[in-house]
Amino acid sequence: SARAKSRGHSSACRHLPYLPFPDHFPVYVSKDTFGNWLDLYAQAMEIRFQGNTEVQKATYDSESGTWMVQMCHEGTITTTRPSHLVIATGNSSIPSVPCFEGMESFAGEMMHSSAF
Repeated sequence: SARAKSRGHSSACRHLPYLPFPDHFPVYVSKDTFGNWLDLYAQAMEIRFQGNTEVQKATYDSESGTWMVQMCHEGTITTTRPSHLVIATGNSSIPSVPCFEGMESFAGEMMHSSAF
């Protein structure tokens, strides 16, 4: 936004795709305000997000084009079969790029979220 640029901040830090921060937001928001904004953003963009979850196993099925993901959330183990899998382990940190068995033979595109 013009307001963000006038304060010396790039507009890239003032919005998420398709949904800019409200004009009344200060340049630096509290962690709670930002967390609430991320929840609202996920809801508005219909993003099924689940935090505090340990992925125990993820395998790709090239026949169906889906993942089989086994995860543990609050002590409950569940399995889901999404067509896309995003594992986000931190914000504003040095990327930790995991190695998975079979990575070298995976035909699809792989990138760390820091390179997106």
